[in-house]
Amino acid sequence: MRACRSRTGRAQHAAATLACLVALTLDSGLACAADATPPTGEAATPPTEPAAPPAAPSNKLTLAYYAFSSGNEAADINLRHSFESSTGWVGAYRDREGFDQARTGWEYDLRRDWFTFVPSVQAATHGFLGGSVY
Repeated sequence: MRACRSRTGRAQHAAATLACLVALTLDSGLACAADATPPTGEAATPPTEPAAPPAAPSNKLTLAYYAFSSGNEAADINLRHSFESSTGWVGAYRDREGFDQARTGWEYDLRRDWFTFVPSVQAATHGFLGGSVY
């Protein structure tokens, strides 16, 4: 019976965490939409040219929560920054059993009509060093 309660508690905790992340995301989106509206009493001037699509954000923050079937739980956070032709990132992972890992990496992106070359390197605590090319 105790195991059932603890699994239910973990599920409720995960649901509450997800709800908070969704609320923060929606709140940020509404704040951005509110900034785009003209102040009260001012008429919006029609655009003379079609609006350009918004630029992709150069930074991306990713938060993740994992509830494993083994009963372990973990949190992961990553921050990426995209440059003109490369991307760099830092991240951290920690689980309830005490394993943690900090990591960083870089990826170069070269794409032409018929050619793609994307090398990357990664380094992390606990002695990890890796790379890939595709």
